[in-house]
Amino acid sequence: MDAENNPESPDQDIEFLEEDFVEVVDLDEENETSEEGLAIGMEDVGVGDEVDDQDENGDMAEKDDADLCYEKHTASIFSVSIDPVNNSMAVSGGEDDKAYIWRIQDGKTLMECRGHKDSVTCTAFSHDSKLVATGDMSGLITVWDVVTKKKSGTLRQQT
Repeated sequence: MDAENNPESPDQDIEFLEEDFVEVVDLDEENETSEEGLAIGMEDVGVGDEVDDQDENGDMAEKDDADLCYEKHTASIFSVSIDPVNNSMAVSGGEDDKAYIWRIQDGKTLMECRGHKDSVTCTAFSHDSKLVATGDMSGLITVWDVVTKKKSGTLRQQT
């Protein structure tokens, strides 16, 4: 492709329309390269409705824009899996040594998976969403029946 038809060619001039510019800041000649001159010229430039979201430490406050927060865990969550059939259930495992199977639509807990001795770091649904496997840091893997809400079996790491 030649430079005339290639929009990425450095030889081609780029045209800007007046409506493309938001604000033009003129710097005076003597301060045009200094940071102070730039700061003076830019002090009135804004980027819309700015809100001071800093906390007392000067850190930016986190904005919670989640549609749903599952809050049954009492410590950090390390794993979340979604059922592959309907995408309506989730299983989450965490530092509280528990896993929970819950409904995504409203966060209702469908089953509490107890019996782990360490943080639950792995979770997975079976291909048909009828079983869930949860694994903890001690090497224990537990299989749960989603339909009957009972433990189906366990696997332990051999030492």
